[in-house]
Amino acid sequence: MPVWICTAHFYLSDIAEDLCPTYIIPGSHKSGRKPDRGEETWNGHSPEPVLCKAGDVLFFRSEIWHSGGRNTTTDRSRYLLQVHYSHRNIAQKFSPWPWEFNPEIIATASERQLRLLGKHPE
Repeated sequence: MPVWICTAHFYLSDIAEDLCPTYIIPGSHKSGRKPDRGEETWNGHSPEPVLCKAGDVLFFRSEIWHSGGRNTTTDRSRYLLQVHYSHRNIAQKFSPWPWEFNPEIIATASERQLRLLGKHPE
């Protein structure tokens, strides 16, 4: 199966079960569909928390069934940087479409920054 979209979570916090871990259902990317409402398992697999340390990276194809957990702590927040990667023909098709950046920001951006924001030939 081709990978059209994938995601990297760069964790800035240590993640334990009480600090809203990302849950994934192993193998669910092979289902070929999104989960039905209320569906919480796939092919005998239940959601598993991704527990990690600050500095770890979770890289996954976006078709895998995933969700965020609950923060049951009273004094901590989960911090992460989320980066999405996609096949070239998907790059300019995320909603809302058409998307326009703030012209003042675009006017000050370098060519490299513009390319990272999506400036490339149609």
